[in-house]
Amino acid sequence: MESYTPKELVRAPARLGAEVNYELEFEKSDDGYERDGIFEWFTGISYRFGRNWSAGFEFWKHHEFADATVHEHLAYFVGPRIHMETSAGGPRSASSTSC
Repeated sequence: MESYTPKELVRAPARLGAEVNYELEFEKSDDGYERDGIFEWFTGISYRFGRNWSAGFEFWKHHEFADATVHEHLAYFVGPRIHMETSAGGPRSASSTSC
């Protein structure tokens, strides 16, 4: 499976980013196959305050669908974010979000 990196809308000390995901899952059951769907929307803003450090705020909206069409539930997550990156031994990064 390929890795996907969200696109940055603004590239500066302050950054704004957004990402949209849709996942379709097929699960075998006694009656054939059951389809479930998940739709997620992420957005956030961060500010680089050091050479390898940034902090910000992000929002995540999560929908789940039974049989890929019937809405089951919805959840919102909002919280602060801190991010550190380094290139020692190859590019590496770590992020933590508290929602």
